[in-house]
Amino acid sequence: MCLVLLALRAHPAAEIILAGNRDEHFRRPSAAPALIGRAPRIHAGLDLEAGGTWMGCNEAGLVAALTNRRARERPAPEGARSRGEIVLALLHQRDPARAAAWMEGL
Repeated sequence: MCLVLLALRAHPAAEIILAGNRDEHFRRPSAAPALIGRAPRIHAGLDLEAGGTWMGCNEAGLVAALTNRRARERPAPEGARSRGEIVLALLHQRDPARAAAWMEGL
């Protein structure tokens, strides 16, 4: 199961602490968080197999994360798109209003 932790004012050195894990497919290759987009600048981990991400932020201050718990008896259909594409597409939005409008269109 994937988890996301958000801590507000929990440590004197940081106003916000955001942490998460990616454990759905242990053998699926991934890259550590880094600059993965430049227009806008996006910092996120990267799923090297499907191309999406599970958590990231952009230069506009938008933060997006995805958690899941897929039942082992119901694997993803063959050829299914990555849910990480949703997070990456959201991080391409340049401001909160556009991000909200984009999410409403899903």
